[in-house]
Amino acid sequence: MATVAVVATISELYHYPVKGCAGVGVPAGVLGPAGLEHDRRFLVTDPDGTFRSQRRDPLLATIRPAVDGDQLTLSAPGVTTVHVPIDTTAPRRPVTLFGDPFTGIDQGEDVAAWLSAVLGTPCRLVLAPPSTTGSPTAAPRARPGTPTAARSTSCPRRRCTS
Repeated sequence: MATVAVVATISELYHYPVKGCAGVGVPAGVLGPAGLEHDRRFLVTDPDGTFRSQRRDPLLATIRPAVDGDQLTLSAPGVTTVHVPIDTTAPRRPVTLFGDPFTGIDQGEDVAAWLSAVLGTPCRLVLAPPSTTGSPTAAPRARPGTPTAARSTSCPRRRCTS
């Protein structure tokens, strides 16, 4: 009988539906070419399309996202939760992520107003489009066209620790 060595054990699993916002613990996940399903599919930008990170907006860390089917829910302390129908057909807008240009799908005025109130500065929420070919938003080891806003530290298996 062959002996099988245990290489790694997953003790906790998190994904980040909105890049820069709080992580979400999940009991299980679907692993695709760019990592966990829904991981970093959305990002917050300023009105000109430049990605807003926690370095610039530390309050992003207080926003708790959740994806349920075709709906994104965002919650934060002291404000009403917002429910956002995920829209893949909305107008596309130019976005810059760490200096790289691409096109994102704007998720509308309601969530833009909610994010602007929480962060205290004008914001937009965009979705990485599902049909972008060769998008600079795809993780370096991901198949071209994979919808994600992950960057150079990303790969399908993010990090294993003991």
